[in-house]
Amino acid sequence: MDQNQTEFAEVTRHVFNPQERPEWYRVNLFLMDFGSTAENLGLRPEDLVQIGGTAIFFHAYKAFGPKAVVNFRGTHDMDLISFHRGSAQRVLDAMVSDKDSFVANYAMESSFIPNKRKISVFLDNKTNPGVPTGLGIDYWEAEKGQLRFNDRIMTKDKLVLDPPVQLELLTLNPNKTRGLVSVTSLRDSFIIKMDVLDYSRHGLRSKDKMDILAMLPICDAIGYDFVFLIDALKEVNSPSAVRTRLRALEALYTKPGREVSLLQGPLRPTPQQLEKALRKISSALRAFPEDS
Repeated sequence: MDQNQTEFAEVTRHVFNPQERPEWYRVNLFLMDFGSTAENLGLRPEDLVQIGGTAIFFHAYKAFGPKAVVNFRGTHDMDLISFHRGSAQRVLDAMVSDKDSFVANYAMESSFIPNKRKISVFLDNKTNPGVPTGLGIDYWEAEKGQLRFNDRIMTKDKLVLDPPVQLELLTLNPNKTRGLVSVTSLRDSFIIKMDVLDYSRHGLRSKDKMDILAMLPICDAIGYDFVFLIDALKEVNSPSAVRTRLRALEALYTKPGREVSLLQGPLRPTPQQLEKALRKISSALRAFPEDS
């Protein structure tokens, strides 16, 4: 694999600590404003698709409602893919020009990865002195209807296994939604999270572990059996890659470590959920012996 085409070439080993709540709430407000602006502009789900941590957050919001906001780990950045060039700029330009928005400005720069750019968003801190005033966006745009993300070719109709999912998310105000929220499907989100194992010498990062642990209660809340995610891994990976992923899951769910203690409220898996998932993983591993 050409490193210049690999997003996870940027992976470094670090310990993740949950974001300070005032900072995360400000990012959450940006996400809500971003979705509302995209909807008002008439954008389509494939125009701006959130992947990575923010996709997991929105799936948690679908499962648990506003409780997900106060219990999510937080994030300092977001990852976006687009199948319509200029979509992110359209939304951010509209936010900057809106006198009621707290987005003061933004800047774009190129990346060493083809079709990827980095966006720095600058937030007005007049109403929140002392709170960090920016966040970063990693932004990929498709070329000729296709986008290479790590070792996968994505199209608007099939990111990994599924097309983008548009989530209808209500806020505390029953007459208001979070706008256009387009994300990778739950199983695509899981596949992409596990792909880090192909590019990181240190395995799953702390924030990946937190998200993968949180997927257990999310699955339970929306009525999905964890086998649904295991089957997705088997469908898109080689036998050796499946085995590597299952072993990593087995290790994480056996000894979840500090990451499980950092999860709060409904996003923290119960011992029963962990044990149930481990039984499913053990069963799946029997089909992928080490010498296969």
